[in-house]
Amino acid sequence: MTQSRRNVITPTQHANPHQTDNADGRIQPQTDRTSTRVFKTILITDSILRHVKDMENALGVNHNLQVINKRSTWGLKDDEFRAILRREIPDFLYVHLGINDIHQNFDTKQSMENICSLILFMDKYLPDCKVFLSQPLLTGDSDTNHGVRKLRLSIKKFVTGIDTPGRLKDKQILLNENTNFSYNNAPISEYYSSDRIHLSQRGKTAILGNLRHHIHAVTRDILNKPSRLPRESSANTQF
Repeated sequence: MTQSRRNVITPTQHANPHQTDNADGRIQPQTDRTSTRVFKTILITDSILRHVKDMENALGVNHNLQVINKRSTWGLKDDEFRAILRREIPDFLYVHLGINDIHQNFDTKQSMENICSLILFMDKYLPDCKVFLSQPLLTGDSDTNHGVRKLRLSIKKFVTGIDTPGRLKDKQILLNENTNFSYNNAPISEYYSSDRIHLSQRGKTAILGNLRHHIHAVTRDILNKPSRLPRESSANTQF
């Protein structure tokens, strides 16, 4: 089940895109309650999700999905990227990064500082946007997996409030643990291509399903629709 620390909030209704800015810079969307509600999701990802086919239509007819490519968490500090967020006013921001941080020998602390910087930005300028942090996947390399597990644990502690800065204790942050990609703390081989890092077609289908499930689960809460059965992606915690 998607984890959260704050009540679900009303999303932007993008059929009426006009907006106003408060004195503190926070964006307040103006909505038309009689129009069909359309949700906007921005996905920030590296090559793991970038090469999934038909990504733009992945969430269905009432969800607009925009994909922004970033190689590592350093890209979360990019001014142009943040300007896009303020212009687009997403209902959901879904971040799947981390594996290239490890390949580039980032310290876990630096990766978390980059993620925290983004959350602080969202809290200041787009406080009604729900942010999903999607855990990086294990690979076929044991040395890489040591870094993956450290980063996964740090992200989980950040989301669950153990290591969250005080200002963000009540910020809407949600976690996708992607646990269906591992068994007994090892990656499931059929989900990966021959390099044991990138995904096979089956793995691409599974990672897209995890994205879809978590976005739709929160959407159903917003629309007061019955919940569906939980996916395996977050049934059990594995680091």
